[in-house]
Amino acid sequence: MLQCSCCGARWEEALPFRESRGECFGFPAYEEQLGCPCCGGSLELWEDAFKEDEGNA
Repeated sequence: MLQCSCCGARWEEALPFRESRGECFGFPAYEEQLGCPCCGGSLELWEDAFKEDEGNA
């Protein structure tokens, strides 16, 4: 499980999202990235998910 380092949202996997880069020759320009779709922050491995799984084993 992954957790956003900015907003704290948790995801099973990194999700692609589009980030606006302004205009290029009069057309909207976007960059596709993997990360948090809520705020655009970077995702980190959420270690507490593994601790919960170990307690159930």
